[in-house]
Parts: sequence; C-alpha cells; structure tokens
Amino acid sequence: MKQNHFLYIILLLLLHGCAQIVTPTGGPRDVTPPAVVKEQPPQSTTNYSGKSIRLTFDEFITLNNPLENIIFSPPLTTAPNYKIKGKSLVIEWKDTLLPNKTYNVILSNAIKDYTEGNELPIYQYAFSTGDEIDTATIRGTIFDAETREPQKDIFIFLYDQFEDSLPILIQPQYLTKSKADGSFRFKNISDGEYKIFALKDINSNLRFDLPGEGIAFLDEPVRTEQEDTIELSFFTEDHQRFQITPLSVNRNGEYRFKLNKPSVFPEKNSLRLLISNDLEFYSEWGTVGDTLTLFTTPLSEDTASIEITIPEYQFIDTLILTPYKPISTGLWGRTATPPPAQVSALHAGSLYQPLTLLFDPPITPTPNLPFTLISKDKESEDTTFHTLTTEEPLMRLLPVEYPFEPGKEYTLLFRDSLFQGYHGRMNDSIQIRFKMKTERDYGSLSILYRFENQDCSYIVELLDSKGKVVNRQILTVSQRLNYEHLTPGNYKVRIIFDRNHNGKWDTGNYLEKIQPERILLHDSQFTVRGFWELEEEIEVR
Repeated sequence: MKQNHFLYIILLLLLHGCAQIVTPTGGPRDVTPPAVVKEQPPQSTTNYSGKSIRLTFDEFITLNNPLENIIFSPPLTTAPNYKIKGKSLVIEWKDTLLPNKTYNVILSNAIKDYTEGNELPIYQYAFSTGDEIDTATIRGTIFDAETREPQKDIFIFLYDQFEDSLPILIQPQYLTKSKADGSFRFKNISDGEYKIFALKDINSNLRFDLPGEGIAFLDEPVRTEQEDTIELSFFTEDHQRFQITPLSVNRNGEYRFKLNKPSVFPEKNSLRLLISNDLEFYSEWGTVGDTLTLFTTPLSEDTASIEITIPEYQFIDTLILTPYKPISTGLWGRTATPPPAQVSALHAGSLYQPLTLLFDPPITPTPNLPFTLISKDKESEDTTFHTLTTEEPLMRLLPVEYPFEPGKEYTLLFRDSLFQGYHGRMNDSIQIRFKMKTERDYGSLSILYRFENQDCSYIVELLDSKGKVVNRQILTVSQRLNYEHLTPGNYKVRIIFDRNHNGKWDTGNYLEKIQPERILLHDSQFTVRGFWELEEEIEVR
C-alpha cells in the first residue's frame, strides 16, 4: 500500500513538471467595420409612410456623433431620434415627409463596432414616399482654394431653385458630405439642374449665416449625370478689419505683435519713432508676414511710441512700448538671469549667399569686431586675422565680407565678451566651422511659361520639397524664367491667377459673385541635380 502511494506521488510530480500554462493569444486584432445585414423597411422601399427605420448590423455597435454624422437628404425640419437596440440602430422622426420624394439616409463615420471602435466609413440607405426611387447622381470634389488640399466633412447642398439668397435663407433640397479625399456624391436624386453650394456649418442649421463659415459655390447650375468634372474651391470670406495686437514676451527689449492678416509686402511697410528720440530699434517680420518683432535699446522714459504704416491694408496706427518688467522666479522672488548673447551663422558654405552672423538678442556693436579665420585644404592650413566694421547702433544681422574659396574648410573664431547684447550680457567664445560648396553642389532649372490668357497677371512661385517658396515673380506675358544656383532636390511650381493685379492671392465673396483667385499647383515635379541644367515648359490655361 505504501509503495502504491509513493508511485502516485511520483506520477503527480512528473505530470506537474510537464504542464505549461500559456496565455491565449486571442488571434489578430479585428479591423473590420460593422456591416449592415438587414434593413427595415428594405433598401429602396417605395410608397413608405412610416416614422422610423431600423438598420441591423453583424455585431454590437456604438454611435459616433449622430447629429453631425447621420444626414437626411432632403433634410428634416426637426432632428430625428437615434436609439441603439441590441445590434440595431433605430431612427425615428416626427416630421411629415414630402410626397413623391426619395429620401437618403447617409451614415458618414457614424457607426463604430463596440469592441475595437472600427468605423463604418460610409453607408447610404434610400426609400421613397412615392411610386419610384430617383436614380440620378451628381459627383465632384472640393479643395481648399488657397492650399489645394482636399476638404473633408464639408456639407454639399443642392437647390432646385437658383436665387442667390437660398443658402442664406432656407435649407437645401439635397445634401451630402465630402470624404477625406475631398470627393462627394449625390445618389438617388431627381433628374435636373441644381444650384450647388458647400458650407462648413459652424452652427449646425444648414444655412450660411455666420461670417466665419467656409463656403464654395459655382456660378452656373450643375446637371445630373453631366460629364464635366465638378470642382469646388473652398474659401472663407474676408470680413475682418486689419488689426495688430501685442503679444506677451518675457525678454528685455523685445516686443512682438500679431497681425490678423499676413503682410505680403513687408518691405513696403514703414516704422517711425514718434516719442523717445534716443531709442534705437530693429524690426523683423515673420516668414509668412503675420508677426512683427521689435528689438529696442533700454527705454529711458515711461513709454515709447512708434508709428506703423502698412500700405497694402491702408493701415496706420501707433505701437506703444512700455518698459520691461522682469518676472520674479524662485522662492525669494529673484529675477531670472538672461543668457549670454548668442551668435549663429546663416548661409555657411554657400557660394551665392554671404555668410551672415545672426545675433540673439541683437547687439550694440563697437565699430571694429576682430575675428580669427582658419582656412584649410588638402595641402595647407592658414590662420589670418580680420576685422568686421559697422556703424549700426543696434544689429541683428552682420554679413561677413570675405572671398571664401570653393571647396575649402573654414573656422571662424570670436573671443568671448566681444558682442554685447542690448540687455548687457556678453557672448561666450564662438567657433563657426563650415566647408564651402563648389559649382557641382548646384543645379539650374529653366521653365518656359506659356499663358493662354495674356490679360491676367500671374504670380509664379517655385517651391522646394517642403513647400517653401524659393523664388516668386509676377508675369504678365509668356516668358522663360531661369532659376540658377538651386540646391539639388525636387521642386514644384504654383501659379496664382492674379485677376486684380495686386500681387497677392485674394479670397472670394458669395453675394458679390466673386470666386477666390484660382491657384494652379502644377502636377509635374522637377528634379534638380548638381552641376546639371534642366529645361521644361508649362502651358497655363
């Protein structure tokens, strides 16, 4: 008996040693959105007079913002009621439906599965209160008028009348929403012509009644099944008065201002000191013209006044500068110590742009600024001593005038305490190293622009791979432009059709029937290679 008991224990130990506990993997993640498996009444039902529909899915679901993402077309007067019952969505309404009318119910990202949140991108259900289901369609795309980016979740309206006041006064006869790629489609609508209008409906009333609502429209009616592509240019009307407002900056002698509209021609703007005549200042406009920064020497009076003039907006105002009040930090209320004056180099190594020192903050320089220059190539290394001269009382940028040789390596050395920022802090020692480029590091692009309409001005912009404008010119006739000394890479061309010849892009106005100025982003991408010339031709129609 004892022997049998001992064998039983051994067997249990062996079984325990062989057993492994493995966590179930659960399989791959579910990425399939819910699918409709039953419709009540069935899809394309005619002569329907009920007050609800039920859509049953193949799994449990949740609703995603149904008031925004479920569309009735034609729209209902009062919002329907949405209920989840098991795996079904029940939609109920109190409105009396129009007679002999096809209704479309569009679910646009309105349904998610309960477990993983997978969205059903689009689903459309149709029924008719008459004997037939309408079958006509209209489709198109909507893009931002200025950036040419596709616009998603924009309402597209159709009206069977053509008065200009319709989008302002009444709800549309049909509506749908644009997808992520900017495309839209009306299905199951009555055959005929329609006024088309697009709206970013901020207040959810299906009317264009707020000045900040983005819109798009066409000058002519659209027709069902038309072959021409419908393209809408989305824009926001400009009803704002030009304003410039101060921004908070916690740095002595620095004042920043925000423009509610960008200044396209900052070189034409002017600043004039009105009070505090001993004040020196340096102005700097942001890269897109929507900010202005002023650097000043310390104020000797309570305030300073600077008159600013911006001709493109017929704007004249006075900027008031008040003395800097440092913000205390730490337990004992000490003020933060400003950092040393910083110096960096712009265009280092460029053959065609001068090496320029950028000071942060601006400095109050002495007339002579000595530096050491070390030049190096494969055969030798030379050290020479030079001096930069300036008479400016306050300086942000300082070009280094020197005949740097292609292909050579250089090091610039500036001793410490040479540059004094306007806040009184000096610089640490500075070392700037770079290697000069050669002609083989640059390419050129030549483009012949042929304009079909010679009565328009064209703002022609060459963009680099990041969309930055590297060249901007205004043309009125067909001609060739030569882009020299380009960094190798990919470039594109953007052309603004400047109807009013003011040198900048202008938005539209609906009631004045003004479309936003057309922008053509050319399809071709031009690849510039080093030490290579590329010739192209663009026809603009």
